[in-house]
Amino acid sequence: MIGSGCRAACRARRCWPPCATSSRAATSGPPYQYSNLGYNAASLVTERLSGQSWEDFTRTRIIERLKMPVTFTVGDLARAEDAATPYIVHRGERRPTKLWPVHATAAGAINTSVAAIANWMKFLLAEGEFENQRLLSAALAREMQAPRVYSSAPDREFGPVHSGLGFVSTTYRGERIVGHSGGWLGWSTLMRLVPERKLGIAVFCNVSGAPIPSILINHVFDHVSGKESVPWLERLRDLRRKALAQEEIDEQNRAKARKPNASPGHALSDYAGSYEHPAYGRITITAADHGLHWTYRIFSGPLTHRHYETFETPQLPYALNPDRLALSFNTDRDGNVASLSAQFDPMVADIVFARAPGGDCMDATFRAACAGCWRHGSMTRVVSLQADGELTLKSDYQPLYHLRPHQGGIFGIAGLEGFRVEFRRGGTGSVDALVFHQPNGMFIAQRSEADLLSS
Repeated sequence: MIGSGCRAACRARRCWPPCATSSRAATSGPPYQYSNLGYNAASLVTERLSGQSWEDFTRTRIIERLKMPVTFTVGDLARAEDAATPYIVHRGERRPTKLWPVHATAAGAINTSVAAIANWMKFLLAEGEFENQRLLSAALAREMQAPRVYSSAPDREFGPVHSGLGFVSTTYRGERIVGHSGGWLGWSTLMRLVPERKLGIAVFCNVSGAPIPSILINHVFDHVSGKESVPWLERLRDLRRKALAQEEIDEQNRAKARKPNASPGHALSDYAGSYEHPAYGRITITAADHGLHWTYRIFSGPLTHRHYETFETPQLPYALNPDRLALSFNTDRDGNVASLSAQFDPMVADIVFARAPGGDCMDATFRAACAGCWRHGSMTRVVSLQADGELTLKSDYQPLYHLRPHQGGIFGIAGLEGFRVEFRRGGTGSVDALVFHQPNGMFIAQRSEADLLSS
């Protein structure tokens, strides 16, 4: 299986050694960030223009012409008689894992073999030709492999690394190489081309984050080029030993970083609710069994309290999971839990999910009970229930405002950022107070006597 790029695998699971695109930050040049989303967007454009699914378009335009048998789903892979079993290694323990789907298909969710990839490498090394048939112009083939964005500095035998249009380019022992890795839970793949030698090497491995592909490719290149082999196995074995020892130290330091006796600022039930972002969707928090539980798309599990208003997801070494992802709750000036922030990508600021409306404000019966006349000093406030179930607010000498559900009995005032009204129940359960939350303070209005008599 060709994974969806090593970045995804490294973030979902700590692989070793870390891939170049995820661990070796650029020291100069323009900003660089690995992303699979661009390929996902390109596939959508392809579907709109061609009228075909991305899978069918790829089959007819590339796969069939290159005689490369491939599939695109884990279901297809599971039905194959000779499918490999994926494994994950965690702290020296190796376990098989399930076939995890790659939903951003165009980013690399292709099931194939080294024999099929050999045809792909022939096509690339021939600059767009396969079996005497030109499928792509030589100019475009070279443009795909050209360096475009600086991504990392030289490292011993390797020169500066640049990313291009789907290919990474660098030098190995003075010779130009292009290619790309692929990684996913249970898979490690690597393909490298040496264009000047018309040499292509690909290695597939059914273990996450395995160094085997790079070791074998480097060894083959050293042999073909007639150079003395670099002792990659010994070198990487030493690095692995140090990495495992460092994990123990990191675990101890992580525990020390927690603030002792830093309890949450709210009851756990106050955090429960849904939190939304226009691009990233919805995170749902529930309170049960003396703790919090989170659900986000395919992820779900209990949260552990780290300190203060920060909780974290569990570490699940053998599953697709954002291990120890910190979720921090934020409060508004009135002390209400108003949003949740999470560092979905370490290269950008936290993604902030605003709390979705919930509670009494979403209940039609409660909104009806809020309607009436309210007095604060000499000022009269009239709350009306509209035919569509929306509440409006009209105060003396002020325009009509529409109220938007917020949380509990609280509504935002449309057009007035930072202004909210809260309807509170009394001892009998009836709504008997209208509270104005404003930047300059909190003001409470009571139902007018006429309103009480009419009720």
